[in-house]
Amino acid sequence: MPADLDSLERGRAETSVGSARSRRGAAVIYRFGDIELDTTLFELRAGGAVTAVEPQVFDVLRYLVMNRDRLVTKEELLDNVWGDRFVSESALTTRIKTARRAVGDDGQSQQIVRTVHGRGYRFVAPVEEIHEVAIDMPAPAAPPPPREPPADPAANLFIGGGLPSAVSAWPLLGRASEIEAVAAAFNDPETGGILFTGGAGVGKTRLADECLRLAADAGFPVARVAGHPETKRVPLAALSHLLPADVTHVAGPEGELERGVLFHRARTALEQIGDGRRWVVMADDVNHLDELSRALLVSLVHARTAFVVCTLRTGGDSPPDDAVQLLVKDGHLHTVEPVLLADDTIAALLHRVLGAPIDDESLGQLAEAATGNPGVLRQLVESALDSGRLVETEGMWHLTERLVHAAPTLELLVSERLAGLGNEEREVVELLSVAGELGLGVLETMVGGEVLEVLEQRGLLSVRKSGRRTDVALMHPLFAEVISEQIPEVRGRRIRRSLADAITKVGARRTSDRVRVVAWRLEGGGSVDSDCLAEAARLALVEGDDAMADRILSQAGELDRTPEVVQLQAEMKFRLGDTSGVEGLLSNIDNCELDDPVRAQVVRRRANNMFFGTGRIAEPIWLLMRALDEVTEPEPRQNIEA
Repeated sequence: MPADLDSLERGRAETSVGSARSRRGAAVIYRFGDIELDTTLFELRAGGAVTAVEPQVFDVLRYLVMNRDRLVTKEELLDNVWGDRFVSESALTTRIKTARRAVGDDGQSQQIVRTVHGRGYRFVAPVEEIHEVAIDMPAPAAPPPPREPPADPAANLFIGGGLPSAVSAWPLLGRASEIEAVAAAFNDPETGGILFTGGAGVGKTRLADECLRLAADAGFPVARVAGHPETKRVPLAALSHLLPADVTHVAGPEGELERGVLFHRARTALEQIGDGRRWVVMADDVNHLDELSRALLVSLVHARTAFVVCTLRTGGDSPPDDAVQLLVKDGHLHTVEPVLLADDTIAALLHRVLGAPIDDESLGQLAEAATGNPGVLRQLVESALDSGRLVETEGMWHLTERLVHAAPTLELLVSERLAGLGNEEREVVELLSVAGELGLGVLETMVGGEVLEVLEQRGLLSVRKSGRRTDVALMHPLFAEVISEQIPEVRGRRIRRSLADAITKVGARRTSDRVRVVAWRLEGGGSVDSDCLAEAARLALVEGDDAMADRILSQAGELDRTPEVVQLQAEMKFRLGDTSGVEGLLSNIDNCELDDPVRAQVVRRRANNMFFGTGRIAEPIWLLMRALDEVTEPEPRQNIEA
């Protein structure tokens, strides 16, 4: 387990122990000097008098006191105090400063809360615990131990059977040769992955999902990413859910943004997913990945640290992907094109799906119309079931009338199915066509659970579990493409605002959610949290997309102009050579709001901007000397002196 995740998990484990102890020992008052932290009344008292503090300040103090025998990382504090709600490190720094002030401490003396630069904090004051008797309550049962991988997992990649319950109710038949090709490629150390290609409906995503499931069953770490047109211009949109929250904090000595540092940090984090072993990642619709995510996956393929299973639709209006095609040309990826299903496989498949045989004439019609394409076959069958034209009589299924189309395209069948949706059902499809994928809980708050159940039963939705989260998507990308073309401009803006509002309301904890919220706000309007704005703008600037960064930062109102947002706006001015604009922004930042590392960045940028932009010497030197009087941490001081 990576070091940063290991410390986080250790912190959670120790917190659980502390929580269990609190249930048995109940109320605890922590006393240090003349300060008392009362966990029963949630009061902070100094000399017996109550000191008013914000709840988060109290929780930060309590967590540090409870874990005073060790270092507490910033990530651990954010996770345990704020939970699923995303906040930036600057918010934590502000709470630490307020907590110190409340207990008579400060950032210079650090007699109670000590900063360990680059790591976190330690509570260093002597503490006396005063326990009160309370009712004993049993602690929750410990979670089961993690499953151990097989002794030789590479030799057992495709073991086991059964259906992928979270992927589809339709079984996977007639794909033995494709699965064997993937297994052979995985066991070849010279191969970096597989590219499933083919037209719409041939089963690329279904096969890739099956490979991912089988790899997970064999004990390998796995992950799933997907491209989407809505977020293609947003850097790291596809991979952000696999990366630590602070991966975008890549500022140089003056706060300048360094793409190389971001790329290295992101790649290191991705490599650690395997914990020293080769892991498997599925990249669906690889041609719609953002450029930075695609570059990172290409890097993993070259290094052979991950086995990448990609899907790429060919034909129609599908854009090519030069980077992926180059991997194929150079032998890093092996191409597998799913074959069309034979008639006997279609017969067996329909028997499994319907639970009874289908008469020969109806089978012949369906097989001829599907032309071996499993996606077309599925839409034909589900459309016939919806309309009552496919019925069961005395244990035998049959069509009550001939199919309307002799050889329909998948696009045509999808359009016809969507045309028959009711208003509530269509709203769900529109939301998912824009979002690509949404958490089940979020979607239920927007439309209710009943309509989702109906759409799932009709085969229009795919419900997939990922850890503790359950995500919902449309069953096939063509549903999104067809419905998106039918959404008017004004309605599209409203849908994006609704999506952003819904995710913001539940707390956009995942980086991928925060990135999408910003993208939707840009198109749909509405206010964006300053932390989300800063993160998205930082990514765009690192990627060199100044136009996107400018659009993002233009959303910041006066209340959103945090020091971090102002620094990013100054970076934009700096890239344009606007010396006075840089100084005008940075000189208005209140240094009292900054911790030492950020203060050093700001003062260096101001000094160099003045020196190289105006030729002035005295004023930059004065700025640097004054900063040295105010900054106490060793590394930021070295940054100023450099």
